[in-house]
Amino acid sequence: MTTGSYNESAYEKAVLDLLAEEGWTVEYGPDIERDYSDPTWDEVLRERVFAINRDTPNEAINEALAKVKDIAGGSVVARNAAFTDCLQNGVEATCVLFGEERTVLVDLVDWAHPKRNAFHAVNQWTVQNGEIMRRPDVVLFVNGLPLVVIELKNPSNPDTTVRDAFLQLRNYQKDIPDLFTFNQICVVSDMVSTRAGSLTANESWFKEWKSVDGKKEDRAVGNFETLFKGLLAPERLLDVVKNFICF
Repeated sequence: MTTGSYNESAYEKAVLDLLAEEGWTVEYGPDIERDYSDPTWDEVLRERVFAINRDTPNEAINEALAKVKDIAGGSVVARNAAFTDCLQNGVEATCVLFGEERTVLVDLVDWAHPKRNAFHAVNQWTVQNGEIMRRPDVVLFVNGLPLVVIELKNPSNPDTTVRDAFLQLRNYQKDIPDLFTFNQICVVSDMVSTRAGSLTANESWFKEWKSVDGKKEDRAVGNFETLFKGLLAPERLLDVVKNFICF
């Protein structure tokens, strides 16, 4: 695979094909009917959370979903911290059990049974903030929650690099901050260089992923597949989000 034969659209398709091989269900954003001001995929979110918490009263699940969709806090980083706690540890909600009001935890992800979760890779996912509308190249959803944002640049254009992808992500954080309330990982790639970082990481802390299996280091220059296979395979992504992200 050479960079010269790829424009940005072709590279986006190659990334989606690779994600599909890893177990992601690929969807095209404009085909999904939804409220563009809501960065989550509400239909999938509700269906999966109710299925995961099937022994929890509906009133508690509805309360938990409402909390997640309207997380209080000032900055996007503060909201992201609050959401990350909900994601990893569950959302507190109240319900009446046996005639008493009780507090229960509603899970957003089934960590113990990864295959019970829904994994979608969606390209051109529109998010609206007032008059501003933006479409990140690819967003990875776990149970309708946009946990990963991927920005790609044309591999065959010498005037655009992975740095431009990083700066584009920074612009998205300013223009459509609600999307990043839910973000766990950001990925930038121009095929020659593919790097991942956190919401708050500066450019120097966006790093390449060195191994697919965690045992053998991949030293091949320009092997963009290593990060997509090594970090973003669904079950491994869940492990990283649950056990290796903290504030």
